[in-house]
Amino acid sequence: LPFTRAAVLDMEALRKEGLIDYAHLPRLLASGWIGTGGLRAYLAAAVDHLKGLEAGADAGHALFGVFEDDIMPAAAPANVQERLAAALAAAPASADLLRLEGCFESCSARRLSQTFPLW
Repeated sequence: LPFTRAAVLDMEALRKEGLIDYAHLPRLLASGWIGTGGLRAYLAAAVDHLKGLEAGADAGHALFGVFEDDIMPAAAPANVQERLAAALAAAPASADLLRLEGCFESCSARRLSQTFPLW
């Protein structure tokens, strides 16, 4: 898929498509995850993720992945495969997304789900 360049991101077009809501941007900026200078890059990456999800769904794939450009497996390939298989097996039947996170020393603070550490 083509890469969305932050510098040419059309924020108004994204708003019209319903992909962003200006009312929520102050909360996003206040979260501390990104600064005002990183907003366009953050949104460009989100647009790329949505394009990847759309492409996989449109192609009719039962299972597909959308990954960051700087993905770093934290273990040997066989171990990564085992952990992915365990996470997929532990996910409820209603799950339609498996989010993989890397957080190094702050995992307990940054994990989206404290209840389900595998996914």
